[in-house]
Amino acid sequence: MYTRLPRNRIDMKVKVYYESNSHSEEVATFNDEDTYIKCLPSLEAEAKKQGMIVTESLVEEEATNWFHEADKILSGGYWYAKITDIELGNVNKYN
Repeated sequence: MYTRLPRNRIDMKVKVYYESNSHSEEVATFNDEDTYIKCLPSLEAEAKKQGMIVTESLVEEEATNWFHEADKILSGGYWYAKITDIELGNVNKYN
């Protein structure tokens, strides 16, 4: 028995940098903006110690889907995976 698989989605990540007049370095990547905002005061304090400022950029990344290794079929324009692969954990769902 097979079940329909979800479509690929785009994940937004927040990449954080410390910048000076001469260079920048990536120091963190956050999977959501809320966590970034909670960490921002600590990031700014550390950047200030180093004589730098915090900058960030939002980056779109296509989500890595766990089902790329599942036994699947294409039917009616949709991909379906074996339910046993999903239920029994035969594929790594967290790649």
